[in-house]
Amino acid sequence: MNTLLERLQTVEKRYEELTQILMDPSIANDIQKMTQASKEQASLEKAYNLYKEILDQIPEMIRGENISINEVQHDLELMTQWPRYGISLSWQSSEPEILENDGTLHTEKLEKNAYSQQICLTVRMSDGSWPEEYDLFVTVTPPLYTEKEQLIKDFADRLLQEEELQQEQQV
Repeated sequence: MNTLLERLQTVEKRYEELTQILMDPSIANDIQKMTQASKEQASLEKAYNLYKEILDQIPEMIRGENISINEVQHDLELMTQWPRYGISLSWQSSEPEILENDGTLHTEKLEKNAYSQQICLTVRMSDGSWPEEYDLFVTVTPPLYTEKEQLIKDFADRLLQEEELQQEQQV
């Protein structure tokens, strides 16, 4: 799978190659080759610009209540359609037990270990004719609790433990 930068560089390189082909005076006599190169160049330019614009906007669009995708403590808003661009998106998380493919976040594992974790979200975008996959990295951090919130959480955890212990004793 190509990273975003690699894919954009590949498209850009091919676009430049086509520009050189079209500037070559010898192509002027080969209308078929010139037409083919022009169409490919226009297609690449349109796709490159569209996907770059979309990719630049995705982090802001999916962050939800989070400050940024580099400090994720709440669910992400992983959209599946972007009607403005006629694009469908599907997501795959490298760590679905922490961040599900629909953006639901489970920080319990992080809370116990008190560490952040970088997760790769692969987004597959398609306009129906040019499907591409890109990797987007997010950093999930354990939630920060105020002293009062931490006391309430600890109390609730203790109650749950006591309840489970009582249920075991009844069996």
